[in-house]
Amino acid sequence: MSDQNPSVAAVMAEIETRMKELDALRAALRVLQDNRPRKFEVVMNNGMTAVTQTYDPAELIPAGTLGDNGNATIATFAPPSPLDITQSKRNRARETTSRVLDAFDRKEMRTLEEAAERSHVPTRNVAVGVLIRHGYLKRKGLGFLRTAKPYTP
Repeated sequence: MSDQNPSVAAVMAEIETRMKELDALRAALRVLQDNRPRKFEVVMNNGMTAVTQTYDPAELIPAGTLGDNGNATIATFAPPSPLDITQSKRNRARETTSRVLDAFDRKEMRTLEEAAERSHVPTRNVAVGVLIRHGYLKRKGLGFLRTAKPYTP
């Protein structure tokens, strides 16, 4: 509560919110202190993942303690954003691309395998289509030539 002089209704609402949070924490503590065999169920829905501890129907916790079905959700979390790539991974990928482009020659045609071998990069890690589309390489016969376009990572 950030108000200097909160009203009675605001204080009561805050107490009610805190009591609900306390009830959830007490239920979680009961789950952690339970000695029965545990089974876990992982459910993925709309990009969210929930890990639920389930019990056999004969061993349900009394109704209202944890949930309507006697199960307790342990954790719910969203997956990391696909755009959440660390800067070091991005820099490493750009260095690899630079090495691959340096392996191609402006005058002599080279195959993908030759360039990958020269740059010490596995062939499957070379995205030739992207390099062609962005104008860094062009096709010639069975191989590729490096264009004059400079690569700036």
